[in-house]
Amino acid sequence: SRHAAVGLTVAARTAEKTIATNTEVTDAIKPLLPEERRAESLSRKALCILMSTPGGTSVLNGMRRPDQVDDSIAVLGWPALDSVHPVYLTLRGPDV
Repeated sequence: SRHAAVGLTVAARTAEKTIATNTEVTDAIKPLLPEERRAESLSRKALCILMSTPGGTSVLNGMRRPDQVDDSIAVLGWPALDSVHPVYLTLRGPDV
């Protein structure tokens, strides 16, 4: 139907925008991370950054599937980053 086609078009545009944003964030933080973490998924990088943030005592993330749980658990054994300040400065944007 016409409504289904419109819905698919909106979903496709949203997916494209999400992919572009993820790529932009990944490219921005990649040089700020240790070499051994640069090829990891964005979700793992984000968890590592959050777990390395001074003053943070827990990180809550939504998981719906077992593979997402496995992906998150893998980060628990990683050493903390030396500094996350450069990452936050890079991602905060010009309006903050």
